[in-house]
Amino acid sequence: MEGILWTFAAVPSPYALAAGHPAILGWNRYLAGENPRNREYHGLANGANTPGIDGPVSIAYNAFGFRSPRLTSIEKPPGVIRIFCVGGSTTACVSLDDRHTWTEQLQGLLETRRPHTKFDVVNCGVNGQSSRGDLNLIAQRVLAFRPDLIIMMTGLNDWSVAKAPDYSPARTEAHCYRYLREKPKWMWAKELLSGSQIFRRIVYAKRQYSGTAAQPDEWDIAGKAVVRLRQRHAQRRRSSMPAALFDPKPEFIDNLRSILGMCRAHGVKTVLITQPVLWQAEMPEHLRALCWMGYRGDIAFESADLEQMMNRYNRALSDFAEEQRVPVVNAAARLPKDDTVFFEFVTVRVIETP
Repeated sequence: MEGILWTFAAVPSPYALAAGHPAILGWNRYLAGENPRNREYHGLANGANTPGIDGPVSIAYNAFGFRSPRLTSIEKPPGVIRIFCVGGSTTACVSLDDRHTWTEQLQGLLETRRPHTKFDVVNCGVNGQSSRGDLNLIAQRVLAFRPDLIIMMTGLNDWSVAKAPDYSPARTEAHCYRYLREKPKWMWAKELLSGSQIFRRIVYAKRQYSGTAAQPDEWDIAGKAVVRLRQRHAQRRRSSMPAALFDPKPEFIDNLRSILGMCRAHGVKTVLITQPVLWQAEMPEHLRALCWMGYRGDIAFESADLEQMMNRYNRALSDFAEEQRVPVVNAAARLPKDDTVFFEFVTVRVIETP
C-alpha cells in the first residue's frame, strides 16, 4: 500500500514548512528577527479583543520584508528621499492597517507639506527588537538602500532584554533561531512517522475532522492571543521593581553610539524618538487591563516603577542625542497616556513637529 501511494498518490508531509512560511522567508543568521517577504495579510480585527482596532485590516510586506509599497529596488531612484524607520513593535505596528501606522501617516504628512518632493518612508520595525537588533538590522540590511534619514524609536525592548536573570551584552536575543530552539520535544518521532504516506493521510484526516484544515483568520488568532496575555498578566502578583532594573545597561548607549557612527560614516542623517508607553503612576484600571508587559516570572511590576524606568531610558537617549547633536523627538512627553493613542504599547498616530 505504501508503495502504491508513493508512486501514484503521494501527499506532502503535514509537518513540512511551506516555501512561504515566515520561518524560511528572509531568514538571516545575523539578525535576531525578520519579517516575511512578499506577503500580504487581510483580516477583520475584533475590537472586543483588540480595543481601538476594529474592522478590516491589511498588511503588506514587500520583497525586502519592509512595509512600503514604494520600495521596489535596492537602487534609489533619482530625486527620492528615503526615510527608514527602525525599532520594535511600536514601530512595526503589526496590528494596524498599513494606512494607520505612524510611518505611513508620516509619509502622508510629508507629501502634504512638500508636494514637489518624492518621499519613501519605509517601516523596518520588528516585534521585540532591541537596540542590539536595530544595530544589526541597519548594518546588515538598511544601509544597502542608501537611506537619507534613519528614524529610530528604541528603549522598551532593551529593558525587556536587561531584566532577564542571565542578562549578558554578548547573549543572543531569545527569539533568535526560534524555530530550532522551540522545536517540539517529540518532533523527531513525528518526522520519522511522516515518512509514511498512510500516517500522513491520518494526520490530514484528523485536521479535516477537527476543522483546522482551513487557515484561521490571522487577526482572530492575534486578538485571542493578546487576551490570553492580559489574563495571564492580571494573575501575576504585583510588586515593586528591583533597583537594579531601573537604569539602562551600558550596552544601550553603546549600541546607539555604534549606530550613529555607522550612519555618519555612510552620510546618513539620524533622528531619535523617545519611547512612549502607557504606564503611569496613577493608572486607571481600564488602562491597566490593557497591559501585559512589565513583568519577570510571576511578578508584575508596579506601573509607577515601570514609568520611572522608562523615563530613565528616555532621559539616557535624550542626553546621548544632545551630546552627539542629534535631533530627538520627545514622543513620550507629547503623547497622551490613554487608549486614544495606544493599542497597548503601540503608537497609532504620528506627532506633528516643526
